[in-house]
Amino acid sequence: MNLSAKKGAKLDPARSANAAPSQTPLPKSPETSGGSRPKGLPREQNLAYVYLTCGSELLVFRQTDFPDVGLQIPGGVALEDEEPQATALRCFAETTGLSGLQNVSWLGEAAYVFTRIRTKYTRHRQFFHATLPELRQKRWSATGPSPDGSGRPIRLGYFVTPVFNGELALADELDAFLPAVRTAVRAAI
Repeated sequence: MNLSAKKGAKLDPARSANAAPSQTPLPKSPETSGGSRPKGLPREQNLAYVYLTCGSELLVFRQTDFPDVGLQIPGGVALEDEEPQATALRCFAETTGLSGLQNVSWLGEAAYVFTRIRTKYTRHRQFFHATLPELRQKRWSATGPSPDGSGRPIRLGYFVTPVFNGELALADELDAFLPAVRTAVRAAI
């Protein structure tokens, strides 16, 4: 995998969309392999995310108790030796309650240095696009695992927004492959 650990580093979505998806599990990190990390180095996390579109709408969520975090897309942390697509689909189903995704395609990978309250993580992220022909609801609430690993559930408010909204911005550079998603949606309409 070609991953950069620089904050905000992104692969070129146009180039990545044409690259073959990784057929190997996400690399083990100290959190998933039980190893210790050298002092001063950031912790590493392997994550996978799904941009779900239904027609020209994109599913997003906000952490209800922490709205300042910004809009996000469903995803989560990989289990040890879990394939990236399996991580994306599992985490998507666990947090949204939705299943039956169609046209699942790999978009690319990117690294992001995530810093919150004296904690630093290098997040190795895989991105996928999937579709559903329709959603029974356009807005709902759910709970998800706490991103800080405390085990305390967090409240999530899901809703759809136009994928072509020019002002749409996702938190923590989760919009890295949004241009590729928009291209795929335009081609399907």
